[in-house]
Amino acid sequence: MKKGFLRALGTVLTLAGLVSGAAAEGWFGRDRSWTPGMFADVDEGAWYASAVKEAYELGLMNGAGDGTFSPEGVFTLSQAMAVAGRMYDLYYGGRGVLPSYRDNWEEDAFNYCLDNGIIRSGLYEDYTRGATRAEAAAILAGALPEEAWNAVNSVTELPDVGDATDNREAIFKLYNAGVLTGCDDFGSFRPDDVITRMEAAAIAARCADPALRRELDLILISN
Repeated sequence: MKKGFLRALGTVLTLAGLVSGAAAEGWFGRDRSWTPGMFADVDEGAWYASAVKEAYELGLMNGAGDGTFSPEGVFTLSQAMAVAGRMYDLYYGGRGVLPSYRDNWEEDAFNYCLDNGIIRSGLYEDYTRGATRAEAAAILAGALPEEAWNAVNSVTELPDVGDATDNREAIFKLYNAGVLTGCDDFGSFRPDDVITRMEAAAIAARCADPALRRELDLILISN
């Protein structure tokens, strides 16, 4: 088995060169202030603490109630749609507040994403269940236009993402944009695993803020 290396491509372009409209003026603002200890179950020394902080400040994710964030809790499809909807609205100059039509935030998030082309009809009908990592990647990738996903990596192969993997295109898009980094040195993604809220916070923050995206140096496994 031959081992090589995936090398990051060039220098990241400036934000002004990446996007237009509202995004060109700084993507998303940070209108909410983070207070250390605001979520009792987020250890400030944990790897995910900065991601939770970023996702909160960017207006993408909220707590789970009772002063907690539930970092290891399941990130549901409806939560993924709510985050994607907020991201879409903020990108195009809104306040990140989704319209409420039915007094059911899960149904509202689903319909908002459907109406704005973030998701396709016929998918995710049971939006109360946990999202897989591949599903979360696809939903979040659908929230922003193509110009928001400037490639800073050239990832063409992953150990557990093949031609038959659901949402393969979105997964590679986010790897190449520096949003997804993999779970090991080979870039394994675990597409079928249910995603946690702390993992979702890290992905959402990198989607919204290109400064948080990462250039990769993965070990390439090839025949």
